[in-house]
Amino acid sequence: MSQKSIIAPDTSVLNRLVKDVDPEPFIAAILSSYSLRLPEMSFEEILATPDPELRGKLIRICRRLLSVGYCIQPAHWVIDLHVKAFHENPTRYDWRNVNVRAADIEEEIRRGDS
Repeated sequence: MSQKSIIAPDTSVLNRLVKDVDPEPFIAAILSSYSLRLPEMSFEEILATPDPELRGKLIRICRRLLSVGYCIQPAHWVIDLHVKAFHENPTRYDWRNVNVRAADIEEEIRRGDS
């Protein structure tokens, strides 16, 4: 059994999904074929969206996409986590075992606006 490929959409991808006339085929393809990593920066940009209706749509898209993935910490924190993990035990370091998940952001998406 093969693992699904991982995608980490930036805000432009999320905006495109929200503004597309019929985004459902694209969303269905993502949900069935990929594992998602939602970057913290993408969600922060969504929170900065001044239009409350658009912001709500973006949050709902994120909520749906999180059913096949999770949020990841900001890039500079991810690097820091890897450096620390390497220095703790260089011989056993494996980048795949470093926890970069941002559960607090996932929770905000699940209970947030809309």
